[in-house]
Amino acid sequence: MKSFTLWIIAGALFITPSIASAQASEAELALLRLIGVPNTALPPVSLPMPASRNHNYYIGRLQAGYREGPSGGAMPAFAAGIDLQYRGGSVLGITGGWQRRDCGVDGPDCGGHALFGVRSQINLMTGGSVFAGLLHDNSATSTFGTEFGFGYAPKVSGE
Repeated sequence: MKSFTLWIIAGALFITPSIASAQASEAELALLRLIGVPNTALPPVSLPMPASRNHNYYIGRLQAGYREGPSGGAMPAFAAGIDLQYRGGSVLGITGGWQRRDCGVDGPDCGGHALFGVRSQINLMTGGSVFAGLLHDNSATSTFGTEFGFGYAPKVSGE
């Protein structure tokens, strides 16, 4: 009978959530969801200059970023990605990484969460001789483009 009571108590303690852990408010959760994906957790990547239009290029990258969470706690992020520069122009890439949770919101034993993303950089215009003439430099080149990105980060608050 004594061992049965001990098993019941141990099971109840194991299943019951810890009272000491912090609970995130809806406003904090919304902010954590926003800053927990690669688009906002990591610094932007510049547009690559146009390369040979006869080849595709694979570009590997490592990124690190730092944000302060809603409570002011540090939320460093680290990620790796691979990009495909199609025919020396626009880029399509994937990113995967890890970000530390805001321990001020999640409590002292907060850990981290994964983050994933897909991005596309589209070169809208590449300047050659037009911009070279303006700058009086026949070797000048430029790129004007835009970037789109989508991200996903599961369990940003650990709840």
